[in-house]
Amino acid sequence: MRFPYTTARKGQLEACKRVAESLGTYIVLKAPTGFGKTIVALISHSDVSPVLYGVRTINEMSPVIRELRRSGFSFTFVYSAAKMCPLTQDSGGGSTEDFWAACKSLRMRRMCPYFFGIDEKLDDVRELLNSESSFDPHVLTSLISSKVGVCPFFSLTRLIPDSQFVVVTYPYVFREEVFDTAFTDVGPDDFYLILDESHTLLIPQSVVDEEIDSITVEQALKEVKQYGEHYDEVLSYLRNLLDIVSEQKGRLLKRVDKTLVLPGEGTLFLLEDALAEIRLKKLLRAPSVSDAVALSTKLSKVVKFLRYLKEPDFQSYGYLSESEVSVLKALPLGYGFIKRRLSLFKGVLLMSGTMPPTHILSPICGSNLTYIDIESEYGRVFPRHNIAYIVVTSVTSSYRYRSKGMYERYAKLIEAVFNAVPKGVTLVVYPSYNFMSNVLQYLVINGKQFEEGRGTKYEELLKAASTTDKVLVHCVAGGKITEGLELLDGKGRSLIKAVVVAGVPYPQPDDYARDFERVMEGIVGASARTYVMELPAVIKVMQAAGRAIRSEHDEAVVVLCDRRYMMPKLRELLNERYDRICRDENELVSAIRSFFEGKLLTRS
Repeated sequence: MRFPYTTARKGQLEACKRVAESLGTYIVLKAPTGFGKTIVALISHSDVSPVLYGVRTINEMSPVIRELRRSGFSFTFVYSAAKMCPLTQDSGGGSTEDFWAACKSLRMRRMCPYFFGIDEKLDDVRELLNSESSFDPHVLTSLISSKVGVCPFFSLTRLIPDSQFVVVTYPYVFREEVFDTAFTDVGPDDFYLILDESHTLLIPQSVVDEEIDSITVEQALKEVKQYGEHYDEVLSYLRNLLDIVSEQKGRLLKRVDKTLVLPGEGTLFLLEDALAEIRLKKLLRAPSVSDAVALSTKLSKVVKFLRYLKEPDFQSYGYLSESEVSVLKALPLGYGFIKRRLSLFKGVLLMSGTMPPTHILSPICGSNLTYIDIESEYGRVFPRHNIAYIVVTSVTSSYRYRSKGMYERYAKLIEAVFNAVPKGVTLVVYPSYNFMSNVLQYLVINGKQFEEGRGTKYEELLKAASTTDKVLVHCVAGGKITEGLELLDGKGRSLIKAVVVAGVPYPQPDDYARDFERVMEGIVGASARTYVMELPAVIKVMQAAGRAIRSEHDEAVVVLCDRRYMMPKLRELLNERYDRICRDENELVSAIRSFFEGKLLTRS
């Protein structure tokens, strides 16, 4: 397969060759955003088939689809069937856990207008994938149902046997029950796997995280009373579970012995029987097809939670949410479930701009892997003088020093950076929503601001960033903005001119962190804290910094506001030289102005 561009970036062709020569093993490709990792992954796999290409979010499918189409590969894509279903678009859809029961019922009763006649229209679906101008999977999904008139999910999955590449979201990679909904005649061992943004694997709770809250359990109780019959044992268990969940009143995760939460096997079977009966009765009472496909039960969330908690790598933890609701989480301890899942594939290519060194990856991949670090081996992709790393030592987000005075100091530093940056977006990244809230109450800015919320939409942020010359954006480390959204102008250049990391985004020092560290001590010994605390923090910092430089035309300052960035372990993991170390806001302002005036010499 020929490279589809007239010119290749430094290291691209070499990386294609090295990956292709190592297929069938574990391969790591570390390269910054803008290097072209996607096309390298595709070209290097051009002589093998089939290939599963995993991305974290639906939106991240777009650039993969663009490169697949440009390169002429046969492909299809799959994400949540409930979100792809045209019948759920007007109703908003029910829960994912119940969708399949409703879907199956409608298909069996021949009530779905999109399911029948798919095979006769597969050529039309393939033509649409190859010819439509849009790369957006949401748009393509909508066109399959509106133009071709068939179910997007089932038509796209039926293209799998004739496709070299299948683009999927993470659940299809890591959740067996999700994989099985789309891949009926093949298993993971039939596929080579390409996994984008693989740094996520080093934070296992970001890959799988199931939870229930007191409201859900209480409503599940009501469902069983209303729809179920002769389920006294189920009612007794749910009352006990509600008591356990309702007891969770701390803000930090507190271990809850899973043996107290899990029902016996007999009771779990009864819970599943009750769930099946409730679903059936709700479906039969649904007045329309749209109501049926929007089926939602609370008991399904409870059953799904318990299935995960049963897994040997999982433990339960409780806390009180910001909305004052008691919550119980099922979280993985260690990398066991990730390692087992990856081992099923023919070969694995892990890609990210923020992958840690080889020895850090051994608990996931083992020690026998091919590690390709583009910038270390072939030189920097973008000029080093386009970015400056500045550390401010007068502040810290350490819990022991959090106070009104410290929050005020952070507010003054943020104000100083915003005023010193001549234009564009100043992105401020906080360790948590609580820390952000405490700083913002002391921040006085004469200019436009945007604050990330849990439900922030990309369109809202882009509108705020593109309608003014300067804007201050507040967000949380590991959130939507720092992990996947791009802020670009019409020429594809980054709008972000400064990234301020307000503190070190360490995980909270809770029972989960302590248990995780205890598990890792048995695997890596004294290095356990690196995996539990330093590594997640550094990955979040690097992801935030990566938002600013997306091409060779971008320039930005990254301001690390915490004296702990001078600690040897953080400096080692960040692997970036500091261009200036500032003791106060005056030195900081001087450094920023010097950078944008071209007078601050950055090191190569």
